Amino acid sequence: MDRKSIFLLVASVLLIFSWQPIMTHFFPPAPVATNMVASATNQLKTNAASTTVTTPNLAAEKVVPINTNAPEQVLSVTNENAIYTFTSHGGGLKQVELVRYPAATQCGAEKNVTTNFYATLNSEAPTAALVLLGGESVQGDGIFELVHTGNVVRAEKSLPNGLSIVKEFTLGTNYLVTAKARLENKGTQTITLPAQEWTIGMAAPMSARDDGTYVGFHFYNGDKAEDVTVRSFAGGGFMGCNTSAAKQY
Repeated sequence: MDRKSIFLLVASVLLIFSWQPIMTHFFPPAPVATNMVASATNQLKTNAASTTVTTPNLAAEKVVPINTNAPEQVLSVTNENAIYTFTSHGGGLKQVELVRYPAATQCGAEKNVTTNFYATLNSEAPTAALVLLGGESVQGDGIFELVHTGNVVRAEKSLPNGLSIVKEFTLGTNYLVTAKARLENKGTQTITLPAQEWTIGMAAPMSARDDGTYVGFHFYNGDKAEDVTVRSFAGGGFMGCNTSAAKQY
């Protein structure tokens, strides 16, 4: 190996180890949001004699388990793409069965194996998707009433303090479900709520070889689609092949 080749090899090794500090110096990561609940919640006005539900920057109460001893009401709604199952335990979307995709396929076969089991989302999650947690003042016993009208499923719960929690799930096309949640004070006194936590479902491995790098968070921010991947939270990278640090929302 001649002198020029040795020089190029040494320079390449130095560049590999110094690339990340250089990128961090010129492109510092954005700060990670640490108080998303407080920044996302403001004073919510109701139409009940101008009473309000306020959500100041308070610490979350101790999470109260949903009363699973109470009978569970399960409501399933089917369209051309999936079977959506809702539960009264938390008033959320318990699971989604994709009727166009079987749970298993036969290797090498031209057609899928005939099966009554579908690929399912969120089936092993400890709680349903879009369940509100945050203590007894916003949970109560966690049991909701479910009502199905057309392509809309409504989950509602009234608490002794006058707080009413209403969720509406609208089934759309292309596997989309639009969810709306409203916290309303139907009493005569102001209600001060602690920080709240919303569950958004659980990701499961796609196969035995899945290393988790495809896990991410996808949402619409009102202007465009956002895609936050695992690398966005993990930071770091190699030879510049990394995304920016976690964004602040």
